[in-house]
Amino acid sequence: MARNHGAVCLYFACSKALELDRWNVRALYRRAEGLYNQGTTADLEKCVLDLQDALKLEPGNTQVGHFLTSDQDSAQREEYEPFGKILRLTFPFQPQP
Repeated sequence: MARNHGAVCLYFACSKALELDRWNVRALYRRAEGLYNQGTTADLEKCVLDLQDALKLEPGNTQVGHFLTSDQDSAQREEYEPFGKILRLTFPFQPQP
């Protein structure tokens, strides 16, 4: 499977940012996006770990929650439907009032 060059660059840029500030929720979120777009099973597992860390740091973060629950990228999510179901079961997003 060919790697998405943009996703790989995003992953490495966010990893560098996290070396400087490991509590950077935005970098965790963006790195998770890059991993998700790479699409391998190992990358998807790392994506879940980054999202878990982001939610631990900011439990009410709507951007992370929408990434987990949105069907915005339905074509891509159909390809990874089993992964999407795992995400929805693992992270039942509840917006904070």
